[in-house]
This record gives sequence, C-alpha cells and structure tokens, in this order.
Amino acid sequence: MEIAVVGEGSLAERVATALGNDGHSITPRASLSIVTEPQAITTWEGQFLFVDEEPRPYTVRPAAVRDAVKAIDAGRFRDKTHQSFSLSIDDEFVATFVSDLTLVTTEPAHISEYSVRPSEEATRDRSRFRADGVVVATPLGSGGYAGAVGTPVLHAAAGLAVTPIAPFSTHTRSWVHDVPLWIGVERDDEITVVVDGVERTTTTRGETLSVSAGEPYTLVVPIEP
Repeated sequence: MEIAVVGEGSLAERVATALGNDGHSITPRASLSIVTEPQAITTWEGQFLFVDEEPRPYTVRPAAVRDAVKAIDAGRFRDKTHQSFSLSIDDEFVATFVSDLTLVTTEPAHISEYSVRPSEEATRDRSRFRADGVVVATPLGSGGYAGAVGTPVLHAAAGLAVTPIAPFSTHTRSWVHDVPLWIGVERDDEITVVVDGVERTTTTRGETLSVSAGEPYTLVVPIEP
C-alpha cells in the first residue's frame, strides 16, 4: 500500500525526522511517498495523510506519522472527501489550492479594501471591507492560519470561509460561501497573492479574482484504538 504524505512547508524534513533512520518503510505492506506541494494531491491516485504542525481536523502531527500509517495499514481509518479549488485572475488560471488563499497588501501593515460577491454578474457586493488582507480557507485549511484570524472550522463539504485579516472595523465578520466566488481589490494597492503558503503573484484594483471548484480528493483520517 502506497500512502502519500502531504503538507505545507518543509514537509520532507519533518517527516524524515519523525521516521528516524528507518527510511519510508513503515510496515511490510505500507510505504510513504513525500509530496511537498499540497496541490499535487489532486493529480495523484492513492491515499493521503495531511501533515501539519498544529492540530486541526483531518490532519496528523509529524511525530504521529508512523502510528498513523500503521493504523491505516490495519484498517483503522475513515475516508474524507475534500474539494480542491482553482484561482484565476481575469479568467487566467493562477493555481490550485487545497488549504487557503490569502490576499495581503505588499506594503506591511497597510490597509486596503476588498469586496466579495457570489457571482460575476452580481451588481451588489455581498461584503465589502477594509483590512490588511483577506483569507479564503477550505475546510482543510480552516483550522490552520485561517483559524487564527477568526475563520470557523468547516465540515469537509461546507464550501469556503472568507475572513478579513486585521480589519479596520471591529464589526467585520467571517462568511461561508459556496463556489464560484469573486473577490475584488477596491483600492490602488499592490496585493500579494499567497496560495497554500506560497507567494504566486500580485494583483491590484481593476483585476477580478475568481475561485471555482477543482478536482475532489480523499484524505484518510486514522482512528485511534
């Protein structure tokens, strides 16, 4: 049984540390593949563990990888189907994400203005707010950085959570949206676009960011005995 271990950041180093000197063979029937870019799981057929330093739904801590794989090998796991999402700017594809999409002003601690609407043809924004940035989190990402800025933890089929980062107004809240979703920058600021923790591009006023559904994938969640 081949299991892909995916996660953000220096995943290979964290997993290697957890496995010690045994290499990637965990049990006679189970071995691991290391996937350092979370987006790759949408094109890889197999079973996935998502590793994260912070405990959150659907993920495994690096130090628990060995026990998690043994549990899966013994049949003690449950499947959770998740959705990946695609980001485009002015109809040009930018990236696929499985955890979160973050827009933040390139100039540190600088407030910009954003709008969110449920369709490109909508004449009225569902929400418009001033903030340092905005994070759009999937259910997988809702317990990570997005959770630290106030995003609710979402069920695997719940859609996307949109949360302002350091909002100007104390009454700004989070929203849960289905896709498609459109996001606009309403000021002439340079905005950095971060996808699953990686800076991808920049955007500014006049460009439209659209989020649509991508390919589904299945995570395995070990069941503790």
